[in-house]
Amino acid sequence: MGKTKKTKAKQATSVDYPSLVQSRKKTTSEHLRAANTNAAYERHVNCGRKWLSEAVLKWSTPPAASDSPSTNDRPPVEIEQLARGFDLVPNEFSPDALSLYITFKCVEEECKISTADQVRAAYKAMWDGA
Repeated sequence: MGKTKKTKAKQATSVDYPSLVQSRKKTTSEHLRAANTNAAYERHVNCGRKWLSEAVLKWSTPPAASDSPSTNDRPPVEIEQLARGFDLVPNEFSPDALSLYITFKCVEEECKISTADQVRAAYKAMWDGA
C-alpha cells in the first residue's frame, strides 16, 4: 500500500489576543455585508444620532413665554434616557427613539418605506453587533 501523507499540525502562533480580535472584526465587516451596505448603514445611524440629539435639545428646552401653556411638544418619556436611545447598546427607550426617527423620515421628510426598512436594518445591525 502507498504511503499516506501526514500533515503537520500547525503550532499556535504568537499572535496576541487584541490582534486576533481586530482581525476578526475586519474580516467580519469585509465579508458579512457589502461595503456599500455598511456605508449606507453608517450614514443612517449617524443621521439618526444627529436628529435625536437635536430633537432632545429642542424637547428639553422650556417653551418660550409667548407659547401657549397648553402647547407641550415634549415626549412623555425621560429625556435623558431617550437621548441615549441610539447608543451602541440599546436601552428601554431605543424602540421609541427608532420609531420616532422613522416617523420623522417618512412623514416629515416624505421618504418611502424602503428608507424606513433601511433605517431599521441599520440599527438592527448595530445593536446585534453590540
